[in-house]
Order: sequence, then structure tokens, then C-alpha cells
Amino acid sequence: MSAPHGIVNPPGLSTIRYRCGTFTSFRQAMLNRVANPDLLASAVTSLGADAQPADTQISVTDAVNFPISEPFRIKIGGEYLTVVSGAGTLSWKVLRGTSPSLHAQGDSVSLDPENPFARWHEGIDSDYHTMFVELWAYLGDVLTFYQERIANEAFLATATQRDSLLRLAGLIGYRPSPGAGASGLVAFTAAKGQTVAIPAGFRVGSQALPGKPAVTYETSAAVTATADNSLISMAAKSSHIDYDAGSIVIRGTQRKLEKNDYLLAVENEGPGNEIPHLLRIDAVTQDSARDSTILQWHDVEGLYQQATKDISLYSFSVKAAPMGHIAPRW
Repeated sequence: MSAPHGIVNPPGLSTIRYRCGTFTSFRQAMLNRVANPDLLASAVTSLGADAQPADTQISVTDAVNFPISEPFRIKIGGEYLTVVSGAGTLSWKVLRGTSPSLHAQGDSVSLDPENPFARWHEGIDSDYHTMFVELWAYLGDVLTFYQERIANEAFLATATQRDSLLRLAGLIGYRPSPGAGASGLVAFTAAKGQTVAIPAGFRVGSQALPGKPAVTYETSAAVTATADNSLISMAAKSSHIDYDAGSIVIRGTQRKLEKNDYLLAVENEGPGNEIPHLLRIDAVTQDSARDSTILQWHDVEGLYQQATKDISLYSFSVKAAPMGHIAPRW
């Protein structure tokens, strides 16, 4: 099959075709045309008047792109004529072809030099023609290959380069944020009676586990580790958990708490001026990702205003009733 050939791409492809030919098809197309008698046809004008089969003088409407010296070959319809005088003017004396015919005013007249390769065919000794054709076929193959690669980068489903995706997203005004590194909490333990200065950028990491490689982090700021602080346990989760008024966030997933259960919130527990508040749960939300439970509540007595200070929170896990509560009414 010679080039160019049609391009068909059904929907849903991971890559698209966009090449009108390859080395083989370009080579075949050029070899098919190299012996064409009209291979070198170029300039075109039109007849200024009818030309009868016996006429040896013809007129044209324009001769700007035609030779200014004779002889040269022209073609009108299927007839080849040779201009022997009048070059550079609009009136030419011609030698008619082997089968002269009638040509009407306005018919196309093309400059059509004789093809020097008209008798050539592939396989002739010292075949430099085929070698020259193949060099151009290689060029066409390379150009269409990269053209197809570029065409694939023009669609989200087929693009392979990150820069192409960024440019496509930019067409609708999207600008991706820069990448952010992962963060975590690290505890340093100092030997008894020792103080250790840990610089910023100090590398720490986890141990590799089956199927999980080791992860390396760097400290974001300098810190001083002392033995006294070694007794302070590290928080299991970040304390920066967003909550709304009328809610309490507690650590762990408390599956025993349900809607309409009661809680006892005690402010200043112990010193003697503690203040208890009876709360009733309106909703329970389990957050497994943060290992926490969010409780929405309302104050039964309407006196408790949630504060940022710590409170002691108790749940009523045992339900009881006065003796005789199941006796029939009097």
C-alpha cells in the first residue's frame, strides 16, 4: 500500500494513529510516480482562443511562469505540443502531437517538460534512483513518526508527558500546586541525665517490613532532647482536630456510645470547685482515619458553655432503675 493512506481512530484508544505513511508506503508511492510522463509538470495557463487540430499557432492568457526561450513542451488535455517560437509572448507557434485534437478556449495549458526517468524502472544496474527515493522515504518515515507522537500529546487520554498534561489543564485555567512531602511525629529518647541537640534536617526513618520499604524523613527544625522529657509519651494523633461548637472529640472509636446516651462533663475536677454538666448525645461519628470519635451533644440543663479548657468526660455504661419499677401501677 502506497502513501498517503487514510487515518481512522475509533473512540477509547490509549494511543492514536496519525501517520499518513511509513518508509515502505512512501517508497512505493515515489517509485510508482517516478516514471510518470507528467512528473515535472508545473506552470499552468489557459487557451485564449479555440485551437483546431490543424492549427500550429495558439494563444494563451498568461505566459509569466513559462520559459522565454524555445523549445519547451506543453500539454493541453491529453495532447503534448512543442513550442518552437513565440516564447515570452501570448502567441506561440507549436508542433502538434501525434494525435492532434480540438481544444476550446479556456482549456488548461501546463508546462510539462519530458520526464528523463520515463523509461526507468526499479532494478536497473547502478540503481542510484532507488537509493535516492529510499533516502526521502526514510525522511518521511521519521517526520511522520514524530508527528504522531506530538498528536498523541494533544489529548488527555493519550498524552504520556507530564508537561503535556499541564498544558492541557492550563487551557481551562487549572494550575497544579507544588508537591508536598509527607510529615509525621517523631519521639527522641535521651539517656538519663543527658541533653542532646538535634539539628534541622536530621535524618530519621522507619524499619523495612515485608512488602513495605523503609521510609526516611528529615526533622523540620532543630530541637533539644533532654532526659526529663523522655518520660512524656508521644501523642498518638495530632491534637489539631477541627470541631464545631456543641461537639466533643475523643480519642479512639467508641462503639458503645449511641444517640440519646448521657455523658457527664466535669470542669475543674478534684480541686473542690468542680462543676458537673449532664449532656445528651445527639449524634455519634466514627473517624477511623484519625482514630477518633466526634460526639454532637446538647446540655440537658442548658447551662454548660463549651470551653477550650480540659474537662473530665464520663459515660454511663450501666443503666439501672429503682427497685419495683416493673411492678404494676397502683
